[in-house]
Formats: sequence, C-alpha cells, structure tokens
Amino acid sequence: MIKGISSSLICFLSLTAGCCSTRMQQATQHSIIDSTAPAIHKQKLSQPTTLQSNISAITATVNTIAPLDSINYRLSIRITQVAAEGETPSFAEAGQEVTVTPQYVLTDGGTVDTTVGHNRKLLGLKTISSGENFQGKISLTSTGQWMLLEVTNR
Repeated sequence: MIKGISSSLICFLSLTAGCCSTRMQQATQHSIIDSTAPAIHKQKLSQPTTLQSNISAITATVNTIAPLDSINYRLSIRITQVAAEGETPSFAEAGQEVTVTPQYVLTDGGTVDTTVGHNRKLLGLKTISSGENFQGKISLTSTGQWMLLEVTNR
C-alpha cells in the first residue's frame, strides 16, 4: 500500500512539475517575444545628419604677423569680441589667442586670384601692424586650424 501511495505521489509530482516547467517556458517565450516586438515596431529612422558651418564674426587685435611667401601669412590675434553665425555656437571665445591663416578664393588653376575683392581684403591684412584691430570671420577646420575667411572692416 505504501508502495502504491509512493508511486502515485511520484507520478503526480512528475506530471505537475512537467506542466509547470512547460508553462514557465511558454511564459518566458511570450515575454521575450512581447518585450522585443514593440521595440522593433516603434523604432523610427532618425533624420540624416547635416553639416553646419562654425563661422564666427570676430573683432580682434593683431599680436604678430608671419609672412610665409608673397601671398600667404599667419596672423596671431587676440579675439576681443565674438558672435556666432547661424545656429551653431561659436568655437571662438573673447580673450582667446589664436593663429589664423587666410582662406583665399582660387582660380581654376589653383592659384590665388588677386583681382577678387575678397582676396584683396585678405591680402591687405598682410601689412597690418601689431596692436591694430580688424573685424572678420573665422572658422575652425576639422584638423584644428583656424582659417580667416573674410575681412569685414579694418
């Protein structure tokens, strides 16, 4: 009789355990499917990234000028005022000392066109003296070099 009760108990427990593990496995599978499905359906494509210029309008005082050849030079300046152009914040700050290189308009042959007004203004800074002020626009390149894009007032 005890063997009969033991056998029945073992049989009952194995069936119960088997049913529970099947239910838990199904519940786990459903929860995995349910938790990932909404994430896949709700995922949206982001807008493409656009490049924005980092142009800053500045007023600066000339520290030094280093002529490189008949056209090119490097200008060490102290920025006294700065305003960002467009929506991008300015990388330049008032009080900052930077070295700028002019960015000329080139001909199709790759030479500096000295007849273009833009280039004449940039070339005009080659004769500026230490301590003089000018206004212009600068930009920071991806390599960390400051470019003098335009001279607006000297």
